[in-house]
Amino acid sequence: MNPLYLESLIPEDPTDAEEPLSLEISHFPSLVGRAPECDYRLSNVLISRRHCCFFERDNQLYVRDLGSRNGTHLNGRPVADDMVVHEGDRLDIGYLPYRVRRAKRSRLSRIFEGARGTASS
Repeated sequence: MNPLYLESLIPEDPTDAEEPLSLEISHFPSLVGRAPECDYRLSNVLISRRHCCFFERDNQLYVRDLGSRNGTHLNGRPVADDMVVHEGDRLDIGYLPYRVRRAKRSRLSRIFEGARGTASS
């Protein structure tokens, strides 16, 4: 399956290459959390050691919360059972907001999209 891009909805500091907020998840199943054994680490205190996981089933991509303290939410709904993840979904890991993308977008395209959203508000 193609990679999953979790595009941070928090503006990233372009000078801080060590702690990118966006994630590219390139293999499944994948474990996300703070613990060293996680496939993808988010070193934020709002994230549990083993927070959530992504996996494939029946040619679809799913997210599962692993009993995290601050929860995982998909489009505003708590992830209580396995939930299918789609392009454009909003995924909150703890309180960190992401937009689900199936293709990585350039920083420039994100800036233009943000500018259009601001102009139309």
